[in-house]
Amino acid sequence: MANSDKNILITPNRNLSGQPEISFTGFSNDQIKIKVPDNTNATLNFESSTNKLLSIDNRVSSGSVFNISDSTGTTLLESTNLSMRLGAKMGKTTIFGEGLKIPAFEKTSLPKRAKEGTICYDETSNGARFFNGTRWCLIGGKKSGLSAETAALSAKEILEEYPNSSDGIYWIDLPVVGPTPTYCIFNKIDGNGWMLAMKGTTGTTFNYSSTYWITYTLLNEYSQLSRDNADAKFNVFNFYPTDKFAAIFPDMNNGGQGANYGPGWSWVQSSARMTAWTRFQTSLTLSTTPRDAGDMWSGSGFSNQGGYQFYGFNYTGNGSARVRWGFGWNNENDQATNDVSGGIGMDGSYGSYSAGDRINCCAVFTGINRSARFEIWVQ
Repeated sequence: MANSDKNILITPNRNLSGQPEISFTGFSNDQIKIKVPDNTNATLNFESSTNKLLSIDNRVSSGSVFNISDSTGTTLLESTNLSMRLGAKMGKTTIFGEGLKIPAFEKTSLPKRAKEGTICYDETSNGARFFNGTRWCLIGGKKSGLSAETAALSAKEILEEYPNSSDGIYWIDLPVVGPTPTYCIFNKIDGNGWMLAMKGTTGTTFNYSSTYWITYTLLNEYSQLSRDNADAKFNVFNFYPTDKFAAIFPDMNNGGQGANYGPGWSWVQSSARMTAWTRFQTSLTLSTTPRDAGDMWSGSGFSNQGGYQFYGFNYTGNGSARVRWGFGWNNENDQATNDVSGGIGMDGSYGSYSAGDRINCCAVFTGINRSARFEIWVQ
């Protein structure tokens, strides 16, 4: 179409059955028409060749004053004398003089798919939700953790909102997996809320070479949501990022770095923020003099030697005395011939214990020298 073919055509249609219109013809022969429809109101419709694009009405007491549609004719924007409505495919968002009204649904009728960040109102739960790209999440309000709908971000958050919370199973909204039943304790260890990540009975399930440390495999994740004597690994271990870890050895001497958790020895350790899954695969020296720190070793029931000493995460300094969290000992001042090991996740040369204390030779101090129970907690 040549530029000379572009045109504006006005058709009055006075005293005729057709609608008065003004037709604009563009370069590609596309048209937009302004029409006055057959009704009693002074209305202007802007139409393409297929549907109505925009409508303007002189009514101010009722009906729509201004209306914009998409290519399917679905209303995108509508203005009345009292409000403005946005969208219609998933329910209308209405702007009133006193506030904003978002689309509302019963919980069972929430759209299965939506744009990430979409907001709606859940009439069943009486709360707003946003779509995170995977599921609808409740917005705001106190998170008690008593149901999947009120899942908290952590045990610490539950304690902050509900200071009298009792130890037990709560729903925690974990990264990746979402709301998950989690065993929590409150006002213990350091006075905050803690979540159970892993626990082990006396045995070898979680020895240093166990794949539970390096895979996301779970164990008894629903049947052992307690502090009972058993082996279990939970998604808290896999996916919850934390900067504080605690270990409790319920069948060892009482004492350590925590308090009010019941019997046993305890360690409490700050760390760079990461999941337990990452922490226990990453070496970190916490102390090169643990014999001198009473709250780490002295009185615990762990054995030691008088030369080299290490305390930390994922000790690999001696290839046959590795431990996921615990001690490295030798009676010489190097790591070449370690003879004693202790902690969580012990190596094959030291009983392959899930946790415990083992003397192969030459101990300066003799501790329990056996397998032990353990619990790993995160905050």
